[in-house]
This record gives sequence, C-alpha cells and structure tokens, in this order.
Amino acid sequence: MQTGTDHVAVVIRPREEGELSIGRQTDDDRLLFLDAEIRTGRTFEQKRSFALEVMNLAADEFAVPEPNMKVVFTEHEGRQMMGYDRVGSDWNPDEETDA
Repeated sequence: MQTGTDHVAVVIRPREEGELSIGRQTDDDRLLFLDAEIRTGRTFEQKRSFALEVMNLAADEFAVPEPNMKVVFTEHEGRQMMGYDRVGSDWNPDEETDA
C-alpha cells in the first residue's frame, strides 16, 4: 500500500531501564515498541508488511535485536481522528498514491 506522507507523526520516548520490557527480550537494552495509530480498513497483509519494514529498519540502522521488537496497531474510524480544522474520513484503497 502506498499513501501520502504529509500526515505521519513520530514520537520517540526514552524510557528508564526496567520501565518497558517485551516478553522475549534479550539482555540487549535496545528496544523498539511501536504503537501505530491508523484508520481502519487496511488488510492484515498491509499491516504486516509495514510492521516488518519498520522492524527491519530498526535492526539495520540501530542494531535492535529481533526479539526486542514489537509493533501494535490501534485502529480508529476516520471520524475519530480530528484536527482543529477538519475531521478525518474512513480509509479506502482508492486513496493509494505514488507518494
């Protein structure tokens, strides 16, 4: 799936040791825990592809061990995602762009 990138927000939060853990975590202290807030409508395959791409990037760029990574999707109806001047719409495959 391709979609525009003008509405992507990333927040990185440092955590104290022991504040966050993943069940299969290795002794390495590098972790990736991604909570992806998305609109409903994407297929399992699209979500899995995105999760694997993010985890591969974290492994390649930051040497995060595979067992130390987790991606969780929280899905919302479009109208639950609001800006000051607009209300989101439901996602559909016709939105795909080359961006």
